[in-house]
Amino acid sequence: RYSGMSRRSEDRWQKVTGGAGQQSTLLAVGDPVEAYAVVSLTDGAWSDERVRELVWATPAGYRGILAVLARLTINRQAITWDEPIDGPFRWAWGDQGVLFRLARPPMYRVVDVPAALCQLRPTGEGSFRLAVRDESIPANQGPWLVEFGEGEVRVSPTETADVRIDVEHLVQALLGEPSFRELAAQGLAEVDEPAVQSAAERMLPPRATYCLEEF
Repeated sequence: RYSGMSRRSEDRWQKVTGGAGQQSTLLAVGDPVEAYAVVSLTDGAWSDERVRELVWATPAGYRGILAVLARLTINRQAITWDEPIDGPFRWAWGDQGVLFRLARPPMYRVVDVPAALCQLRPTGEGSFRLAVRDESIPANQGPWLVEFGEGEVRVSPTETADVRIDVEHLVQALLGEPSFRELAAQGLAEVDEPAVQSAAERMLPPRATYCLEEF
């Protein structure tokens, strides 16, 4: 359900489970499996432990894998792992001494604006005219007439624009975090009229974004 995920190749799996010459252990709970964690335990008590990857499919699986990690690291100073922004830990287990921080933002690049927009499947309908500031790929700049409805997006060249955005912020809006509405509120997307912004928000709604891969 997360934007930004990708199908993992065998080479990527090898990097997660045994990258950099480390011996990793795969811990799993449930039958069938509902959650797993990949760990490379360090030697010595009261050290910091880093979970290489933590993934779950159900709330019960999440609670189960946390219980396993808690027992496994009972004599550690701290344990860290990555979760998406809407992960459950900060809502249910946040307490004194727990530190949350934003780390490892995913890295994406739009190389073909019309093709990228046409991959979306919006539920509403509307249109707006989009100009993209992109110094590296001038063909991306447009301006583009963006029309959407019935779950499809159509993009064609036009003469003027009523939405202007840098390509790096267009990537964020496409993924959904931050959303187009949030970008516009910060002045990172320039919109001429409220009706235009409403159309762009319908096509580029908020969506939690997460990427498991390290670059």
